[in-house]
Amino acid sequence: MAAQRTTKRSCHTSNTRQRTESAQEQLDDCSDDVSISDSNAESMDVDDQGHDEQPQETRSRSAQELLSNMVAGARKRHIAKLKNVLESYARTNHDLETSLNTLFDQHEDESSAAHQAQLKRLAELLNHKAKLEAAMDAKLLVLRASYAAHSRDVENVLHQRIKELK
Repeated sequence: MAAQRTTKRSCHTSNTRQRTESAQEQLDDCSDDVSISDSNAESMDVDDQGHDEQPQETRSRSAQELLSNMVAGARKRHIAKLKNVLESYARTNHDLETSLNTLFDQHEDESSAAHQAQLKRLAELLNHKAKLEAAMDAKLLVLRASYAAHSRDVENVLHQRIKELK
């Protein structure tokens, strides 16, 4: 290939233009071949001239058919490429969506498991806290009872000393 492609559209357009120009040149060549420029052209009768016009029309039609076939083929190729691109996009979109859903599901499962472990540990810690608070309450009751007993003993001792001093 002589020319480097810049975009698919410009390449397609330039190829179509080249084909169109080529077809026009073929038409011009055909019309040049049909017209006779030598001295024998005057000697041709009317039937021969009608006969020459028919192949020119046939050639013109075949060139037009060739041109229309080329354009139709180019359109079909363009539509096929577009269809392939759209299918590829849909497939990639579906794959991406599936992988994202899988990733989120895995993350949710992992975070759910971690959350459950944290809740279990929190419950254990709350139970331990309740046990410690119960033990503290029991010790506090013992300390209060002991303090009250010692306070009464001190009061009794003080009352006894006061009586002795009087």
